[in-house]
Amino acid sequence: MLHPLLKRIAHTVPYTRRLQDRLEGMRAHITALEAAKARLQAQVDGYERLHSSPPIEQACGGAETSHVIEEVEASHVIEHAWRDLDGVFVIGWAHAGRYPVRQMALLCGGERVETDELRPRPDLISHHPTLPPSGFAGFTLYLPCPAHLPLSLAIVTDAGINEMAVSLPSLVETHEPDATEATNSFIAAMHARDGTVLEIGARVFTGGPVGWRPHFEPGCRYIGSDIHPGPNIDVVADVHALTENVAPASMDGIFSVAVLEHLAAPWLAAVEINRALKLGGETLHATHQTWPVHDMPNDFFRMSDQALRFLFGPATGFEVIECGMAHPVSILPPRGMRKPGWVEMPLFPGYAQSYIWARKTAELDPTRPPWNIEGLRRVSEAYPRAG
Repeated sequence: MLHPLLKRIAHTVPYTRRLQDRLEGMRAHITALEAAKARLQAQVDGYERLHSSPPIEQACGGAETSHVIEEVEASHVIEHAWRDLDGVFVIGWAHAGRYPVRQMALLCGGERVETDELRPRPDLISHHPTLPPSGFAGFTLYLPCPAHLPLSLAIVTDAGINEMAVSLPSLVETHEPDATEATNSFIAAMHARDGTVLEIGARVFTGGPVGWRPHFEPGCRYIGSDIHPGPNIDVVADVHALTENVAPASMDGIFSVAVLEHLAAPWLAAVEINRALKLGGETLHATHQTWPVHDMPNDFFRMSDQALRFLFGPATGFEVIECGMAHPVSILPPRGMRKPGWVEMPLFPGYAQSYIWARKTAELDPTRPPWNIEGLRRVSEAYPRAG
């Protein structure tokens, strides 16, 4: 039989455990409150730092100046910007009337970044002829901050600080021509001659697009080829040695969509495409200038329109009918590399699509490579000179 004292202890243990659980919950709640208090204090500190005298004194060479001597009329323009979950980057200019701008600051919540390395903007003087050149400030700022908080810009002058809300410019929708029109023209040209058309990389995957065969049949003879057998494939062939499986000068048209980047030697493929085409035959290819890595391990290249002009140009027996790049995309630098030179990356677009439509105008000499040293040297010397 259990001793009465032991029975009391046994009944007390569950109650003690519940008290411990409640205590742990209260400790966690206190920790969360302390973290929230620290975040709020950081915001307050950031605001006080902005409106305290040291930045003004530093900007004015240590002169004792009140925070705001008078109302300063200031304006700014954000010319380029990008923002993601981790930060915001802006390029722009500002002026404050007759007062030279000494410093610019970008603020978000409790975070702040400032610069007194301001670029001259003589191009703006013609728009504001009464203002001294030193009254203009071209600035570049990157601030790590959350995406959901509002931004403000502070313009520091001898007369004080003018802080204003910042609205980032909207992305401008671009409408560069893509491969659609060239593709439709290529299909129409094949139908006009009741042509024999070969697609490179024609394998159809379950759940994917239905393929290009319906666009050509019944008016044309469509042949689907791929390195592997599968749905929609009539000829298994390696395009690097296409004429081992396809008769030379037998095709009216050869095309591919998102294939060239997966070829180990696309220059050899261009030569083989020339050999498989009839004289006057046409070729169409769409690939990527900028695109995530995919279909590894056979993801080898990204190609600009200039690369496609080189592959399917006079050296390989073609004349270009149409060539271009379309669908601009931006590359965001990783968080650890957001420094000068990297933060500007999103301002220079890549292109999700590059394409070329070309016509065969010459047969290639099978005994010699299509490119010679002199021709390659001319291409190399077109590289921009520094400065």
